[in-house]
Amino acid sequence: MQNKPESVQRDICALLEQRGQAYVNLGQYEKARFEFQGALTAARAIRDTHRECALLIELGNCEFLIPQGTDKAREWYHTALNLYQAAGLNHPLFKARLLVNLGHLEIREGRIDQAEQSYEAAVLVGREVDAKLIYRRSLEGKAVIAAIREDWQAGVTYLLEAITVVAVPLMDNFSVWDNLGYCYIHLGQHEAAERELSQMVALAGSSEAKEYKARALFKLGLNAELQSNSTEALTYYQSSSTAQETPEVLIALARLYQIENQPLSLLLAQQGQILLEQEPFSPLTDYTLEWTTLLRIRESAAVDGANRWIMEVLKCLPPSFPFWKSLARRNLLRMVKSFETAMPKTEIR
Repeated sequence: MQNKPESVQRDICALLEQRGQAYVNLGQYEKARFEFQGALTAARAIRDTHRECALLIELGNCEFLIPQGTDKAREWYHTALNLYQAAGLNHPLFKARLLVNLGHLEIREGRIDQAEQSYEAAVLVGREVDAKLIYRRSLEGKAVIAAIREDWQAGVTYLLEAITVVAVPLMDNFSVWDNLGYCYIHLGQHEAAERELSQMVALAGSSEAKEYKARALFKLGLNAELQSNSTEALTYYQSSSTAQETPEVLIALARLYQIENQPLSLLLAQQGQILLEQEPFSPLTDYTLEWTTLLRIRESAAVDGANRWIMEVLKCLPPSFPFWKSLARRNLLRMVKSFETAMPKTEIR
C-alpha cells in the first residue's frame, strides 16, 4: 500500500472507513476493526493526521464494544490523544469526542471520579464549539454516574436535558429511555417509568432493537412488581423472556413463582444463576436484587456467586461509596454473612 499514489491511498482510506462504519451499524465490531485498521494504514501512508486520529478513535470504540477489549480501547484512545497533542492540532470537536469516549471507558472500569472529570471537560468543550451531540453524550454519561451514586433525581435531570439538546436517530434514544425509566422506578414515579419504557417497546420493532425491547419489558415487569401487581409483572417478564432470555428475567420469574410455591421457581433460579455467573462483570450493572433473590431461593448454593460479585464491585466502588449505603445492599451483605456463619466449617486433619 505504501507505493500507491496519494490519490489512490485517499480513496482506499475512504472506502475502508465506509466499510468499517457499515459493519459498526450491523454490530459486527471485529469486522469493523479490521476495516478501520486498513484505513489507518492508508491514512498514515499519506500523513493525514486528522484522519489518523479519527480512525484511532473508531478502533477504540470497536474494542470498547468487544468483550474484554477495554485495555486495547484505552491504548487506542491514548494513542489518538498523544498524536493530537504532538501534532498541535486545534480541533475542539475531536478532543470533546475523545473525552466522552474516555469517560465511557472509565465508567466501565469503575473509575467513577475520572469518568466524571472526562465528562465535565467534554461538556465545557462542547459548549464552546456548540457541539450538541457531544454535549448530549456527556450528559448521558453524567446520568449513568448519578445512577451509580443513587442520585436518581440528578439522573433524570441529566437525561431530560440530553433529550432536548439535539435530535438523534431512533436507536440512539433507546438507551436514554431505558435509563430514564430505571431512574423513575427508583424514585417511585411508576407512571413516568411506564411511559418511557412503553414507548421503547412500541418503537423497538427491528431485530437490532431486540435487546432494548427485552430490557424495557423486564423493567416494566419490575415496575409492576414494585406496585404489588404480580399478574401484570408476570406477563411482562414472560414477554421479556420470549424476546431475549437473560439471567435477570429468569430470576425475576423465579421470584414470582416462589410466592406461589411453584416447583418451577427452583429450576428457573438455578438456570438464572448459571447465566448470571457467565455474564462478564461490569460496574454499570447492578445485580443486588438478583443475588438477593437467589439467596432466598437457593440459599447456600448462591453464597459463593454472590460473594464473587460483591468482591468485584468493591474493587470499583469502595465501602464508603453511597452504593453500599442503600437498604437493599445492606440486606444483601447481611444475608451473605448469615449464610456463611451457618455453613459448616471443613476441618483440615
